[in-house]
Amino acid sequence: MIEIVSIGAELLTGQTVNTNASAISKALLKRGFGVSHVTTVPDHHNSMKRAIEEAMNRASVVITTGGLGPTGDDITRITLAEIFGKKLVYDENVAAELERRYGKELETLADQATVIEGAHVIPNPLGTAPGFILKKEEKTVIVLPGVPVQMQEMLEKSVIPYLEETQKRHLFEHAVYLFLMSEQHVDPFLRSLEAKNPKVEFGICPSYGTLSIYLRAQAQSKEEAEERFAPILFALREKFKHRIFSEKHHDIEYAVHEQFIARGLTLACAESCTGGRIASRLTKISGCSDYFLGSLVTYSNHMKTTVLGVKPETLNTHGAVSRETVIEMVLGTLSLSSADYALAVSGIAGPTGGTEEKPVGTVWGAIGHKRGDVFAGLLSLKGTRKRSTLIEYSATYLLSHLWRYIQFDIPPFEGS
Repeated sequence: MIEIVSIGAELLTGQTVNTNASAISKALLKRGFGVSHVTTVPDHHNSMKRAIEEAMNRASVVITTGGLGPTGDDITRITLAEIFGKKLVYDENVAAELERRYGKELETLADQATVIEGAHVIPNPLGTAPGFILKKEEKTVIVLPGVPVQMQEMLEKSVIPYLEETQKRHLFEHAVYLFLMSEQHVDPFLRSLEAKNPKVEFGICPSYGTLSIYLRAQAQSKEEAEERFAPILFALREKFKHRIFSEKHHDIEYAVHEQFIARGLTLACAESCTGGRIASRLTKISGCSDYFLGSLVTYSNHMKTTVLGVKPETLNTHGAVSRETVIEMVLGTLSLSSADYALAVSGIAGPTGGTEEKPVGTVWGAIGHKRGDVFAGLLSLKGTRKRSTLIEYSATYLLSHLWRYIQFDIPPFEGS
């Protein structure tokens, strides 16, 4: 197995989130390598030495991140040199490459060109700190910088190819992603499958309106793992066929993206309480301009009437957060954009603004087609009170119903 040792006091104080450990674990799991432990330690010699040595006792491969820079608290090289009984030496090749890229004026050139004697140097094409691969008997320590973009580049270009050549892959995973399903509705079925498939490990992870099911198996090959997964996947696809939106991407917007492009459709949005969050999630994916025409953030009643054509009497009679208003928002969006589909949302995201009649968490959504079909529904957000959660859940809810409507011709908001 593989262990990760993340180095940096900032990871323990909360100043920096340890995204490196997550990125490494995900990248390795895709290739059949499992991570058994993640240890986080400050930039203190004794703590680092103890953590790395303990990891080496447990695992055949240890990956460290952080502490390779030129500042006083970057002592990973010194600590590892002591563990491996090696000296720090000046590497002419590393120095020449740094000089080529940054010039002789680089003040930290001598420091960054100092490497651990006998180590295999991992080039860092995006920074000054190279990485290392060190071996001691049957143990391997892979040393990477802590800057995420540099670490990920070196991981993909150098570390993973090295592991694929030198290590056996035994852990394989398959994910299934569902929308608008709770753990309590899915878990009993998973437990029944687990009892029939003892060689497969099951995991379940909820998020904002989505649910991830993970299947993991120790196997000698990917084909062997897939054979174990096959009956489970068949059962899941049958049981939740109208709720599974992907087995590749965790986020529903990727399924919408692929669906609209494959069918040659276009989409436009009108957002009030989500404030452009739906558009943000759609446009984070490259190529979205092939189908996504845009989103109108009509937060005020004035914008709803002047831009979308919502009738003042509708707002006066029913309010901005109502079935009638979101229907008119969708119709206005379809008229303005000439899109094939449009969706609209208006609600009370809180923490203020709620009333007894319309408390915080009251959110109306609508989905319409250019042929004239319009569906509206009250989103099921019971118990949700945090503003950011309401916004994310509302975006997921509407995108999920849009995807299911197009995929299965199931009217939106039915059987939410």
